[in-house]
Amino acid sequence: MQTCLSPNGAQLTEGTAPLKRLLVATIRGIYTLERGAADAPWKVVGAALERFQVSSLLHEPRSGRLFAGTHGADGLWSSDDGGVTWVERSKGVPSRHIYTIACQYR
Repeated sequence: MQTCLSPNGAQLTEGTAPLKRLLVATIRGIYTLERGAADAPWKVVGAALERFQVSSLLHEPRSGRLFAGTHGADGLWSSDDGGVTWVERSKGVPSRHIYTIACQYR
């Protein structure tokens, strides 16, 4: 199971399995931490968007896509591969300062 931790994002995790993957938003990008078991120590296994101040992360469960909101000329980003690679998605977004992200289903 995975969750996203960010200063301005929703910290909602669903599931019954122990958390083994954690994505953390920081002022220097996103860090991915993993552990093999619930009682094992966390290890940093990756970093992305390191030149950006990331204010919010969102995992959209229907598509599996991750979204990251950043400050400055950076805007909105998405990842289809669990946070390894990111694509800017700011076209049509009037502000480059994304403080929080949410998804809603009908």
